[in-house]
Amino acid sequence: MKTIDISKKIHELLRIRNITKGKLAKELGITEQGLYKMLKTNDCKVSTLEKIAKYLNAPIAYFFDEYIVDTQIIFNKTNNNE
Repeated sequence: MKTIDISKKIHELLRIRNITKGKLAKELGITEQGLYKMLKTNDCKVSTLEKIAKYLNAPIAYFFDEYIVDTQIIFNKTNNNE
């Protein structure tokens, strides 16, 4: 069984969208420490992942499909950072 690296995908989107982990944590209503722990352990509830996907303007499938690459997700580089 293959492990999905959700943390890597979140980091990629944060970089692409130019959003800090602190801003994402605030949007999720968790502490930065809580976000760092979630990313380090690669342990995320589905409801939290849905919030992340919505905030980062990405389809939820992005976190699970290894064939979706950065260039495909940039299709709409708008974000809630403005």
